Amino acid sequence: MGKTGYTLQDIRRRKAEVARQIAAEQAVMQRTVGELTDPSALMPRLMPWHSFKTAFKFASRAVYAYKMASSVVSLFRKGRS
Repeated sequence: MGKTGYTLQDIRRRKAEVARQIAAEQAVMQRTVGELTDPSALMPRLMPWHSFKTAFKFASRAVYAYKMASSVVSLFRKGRS
């Protein structure tokens, strides 16, 4: 079994890519939280289907962000072994 070597450039490129993805997810999550706390936008959100849909989207994005962070951590752990 060959050991996969990562160059410093590979690590920097992946780190920048992950940082962009995390920033994009944070922006979406902040916008979603803002929509949920905005009184003018709150009334249409009181309908059960819309509330469920928004909560599901928020939870899905949180899970996606966790999986992304987990994959980055495992990438760096593999590189140290």
